[in-house]
This record gives sequence, C-alpha cells and structure tokens, in this order.
Amino acid sequence: MDQAQQQGVNGWSPLGTPVGAIGLAPSNRNTIYAAADLQIFVTTNHGAAWAKRSISGNPHVQDLQVDPNNPQIVYAVINRFNAGGTVFRTINGGTLDQHQRQSSK
Repeated sequence: MDQAQQQGVNGWSPLGTPVGAIGLAPSNRNTIYAAADLQIFVTTNHGAAWAKRSISGNPHVQDLQVDPNNPQIVYAVINRFNAGGTVFRTINGGTLDQHQRQSSK
C-alpha cells in the first residue's frame, strides 16, 4: 500500500473490510447502515463513529432498506435469491430480532 492509500485520497480512507450493502436514511442524512463481515454497522453522525449491530446467526446481509420516514426502522434481506429468503426488521435502529419469511411466490 503506498502512502496515498494509507492516508486516504481526496478525503477517502480505506475501511479494510468489504461492504455488502448500504442503507441510507432519507429522513436523516446523518444515519447510515452498512453490512460488512456478517455484521451490521450504524452511524448517526454521518460516519464519524460507527456502532456494531448483529443479527442472530450472523447471516450474510444482501440488502438494507431504511424506512423513508423513520431512520430507526430498517429491513435487512438475507438469502435474497433462495426460496427460503428472510427479511429481518428492526424498529429501534439495530436490534434486528424480528423477522418475516419472504414469500416464495
């Protein structure tokens, strides 16, 4: 890694982990959700600090969608391409403990 990569280029710094999905809160531009390394991370200060959230079983999250009116309501899609795919939902900004089975139709 060269010095420019270590220091970040034009204000960008490498996080060192692949990100599988990002969810932006339309009602609060400071709130961003990201799925990486079988975890979900959330920031409420536009990326200055991130908090780790988890889903039971640490599944691979393929998509994140944030409710357009409430940044505390988030949907995480697991196994989107399988008939047994699951949608997890949080209503409190990160404890993704409620889930609904995705329709197999």
